Amino acid sequence: MFGWAHHTYLVPSAPWIRYFAYAVSMTELLILARIIWNWKSTLDTARKFKHLMSYQFLLASEFWIFLNLVLALLISVPALNLFTHGTHITVAHSMGSTIGINTMILLGSVFFICRESTTKKLKLKGVKMGLWLTNGALLTFWISLILAGYTKARLSTGSDLSFQQIMHEVAPYLMVFTIAGIGLFLGIAMIVSSALPKLFAKEGEE
Repeated sequence: MFGWAHHTYLVPSAPWIRYFAYAVSMTELLILARIIWNWKSTLDTARKFKHLMSYQFLLASEFWIFLNLVLALLISVPALNLFTHGTHITVAHSMGSTIGINTMILLGSVFFICRESTTKKLKLKGVKMGLWLTNGALLTFWISLILAGYTKARLSTGSDLSFQQIMHEVAPYLMVFTIAGIGLFLGIAMIVSSALPKLFAKEGEE
């Protein structure tokens, strides 16, 4: 909820509301500081539970929480927000949160529930490959959106190029974004097709 405060910067409002929104947005620094402070203990926990597939998904979500917190803090700075608002950088933040955080937590929860409800030996090689492919493709997807947004913002404010010319310059990043999106789809498909049929199979089925 606090992270939404920076969306009020461009809304016509009293100055104190904008200052308050900025202060609220900066509270995310506390969360970022906590992640950095607990990093060593997180590594110890990772060594203990790394064999659990559900934990690997949750670990991936923590990685994306860190990246998106850093990006959220940057775009919450008013001068940068004016530069980036309405560009692909905002989309990168949204996609990183939706796929990198929410989807990883959801998949981790599913694997935990299924592990608790079955004694079948799970063949998770395909899931692990899918997890690496998903996160690698998502990172490429995320970075390409940031670069596309930066390019669009820079050319929109520092040149007399038309919108069509600007988008022509942005196009290579969007091509990488498209390819990474296909990789992301394949990675998630590998996770679902490799694991869920086995995890939800009735006990005794081969």
